Amino acid sequence: MKTIITVKGTHCPSCKVLIEDICTEIAGVKSCTLEFKSGKLVVEHEPGLDLKRIKKEIEKAGEYRVTV
Repeated sequence: MKTIITVKGTHCPSCKVLIEDICTEIAGVKSCTLEFKSGKLVVEHEPGLDLKRIKKEIEKAGEYRVTV
């Protein structure tokens, strides 16, 4: 499955690396790619993944606001 999530507050390549690392550590996530300028996060994952967990982990990392 593929889900697109909006992440507000991304502004640099470091944000991209941090958020992609966070997502790939979550069980069920196959891959993810963030376009930091637009805040568009594309997550490829197993069916049934708890998207609220992704939101929680990203927001815990900094000044990011996630829309699932």
